[in-house]
Amino acid sequence: MLSVAIGRAGFGAEQALSSRYTSFSLYFYIGLYLANVPKTDSEKSTFDRIVISVLLTILYLSVIFAYTQSTRIGRQYLVSHSYMVYLLRNYDLVSDDDLLNFHPNSKKVREVAEMLAKRRWNAFRNAAVHENPLAGERALSKKQSLPFNKNIFRITEKAVVIEGTFILDPDNGRAADAVYIRIIGKYYPAFYVERWDDMTDYFQNSRLKYSGYFSLLPRDTFFPGLNPIEIIVLTKDRQTYYTSKIVMITIPINDQDTIN
Repeated sequence: MLSVAIGRAGFGAEQALSSRYTSFSLYFYIGLYLANVPKTDSEKSTFDRIVISVLLTILYLSVIFAYTQSTRIGRQYLVSHSYMVYLLRNYDLVSDDDLLNFHPNSKKVREVAEMLAKRRWNAFRNAAVHENPLAGERALSKKQSLPFNKNIFRITEKAVVIEGTFILDPDNGRAADAVYIRIIGKYYPAFYVERWDDMTDYFQNSRLKYSGYFSLLPRDTFFPGLNPIEIIVLTKDRQTYYTSKIVMITIPINDQDTIN
């Protein structure tokens, strides 16, 4: 335990007190006590029995707590990791500040990402190439149009950014399987695990926590002027999809203009 503590000292108190380290500490102290109590029942006093029972109860409860915490932390890690993958796949559209999450040298990140993209390695191995996600071996059934939730559109030098409030699978009110943005026959996968704690609190529904989406669309995909876009939502069983109504957005001719 001492060697672990010394090894993690440079990462701060938060790392030292993490559940993955404190659990091992519990095993050490409980094992140390059990190793020094009498081995036979006849030699154990009432005090020894009580202490052993309490320690074993603490041990069992810590295991249950650790699994519960691990599930929550694992979900947060999945969201964080997925977001990093999405940023890396769109390295040519994001700002230098976004790339600082990977390395202090954003230029180096772009160089490495470009190399990975050319070879389709790492995060780019299964990167989308804008095929129709609705086409496949099984025909998906289309249902009535989704309401186009209030979205935030903004334009950067290289991209059109769309952020959506929340999207659910209308069949069961849970998070959907995937969200795509359709523009002139091309399909762009959105990052669909944006966290929306305010929605969860307002509706008192934990299913809404990870139901927001965020999409980076290459600006050169659009024409100057009006452009039609749709949101495609695949249900959890990937048997059905919903579409939003077509919305027209205005792409300015120059950066001084704004979106209507």
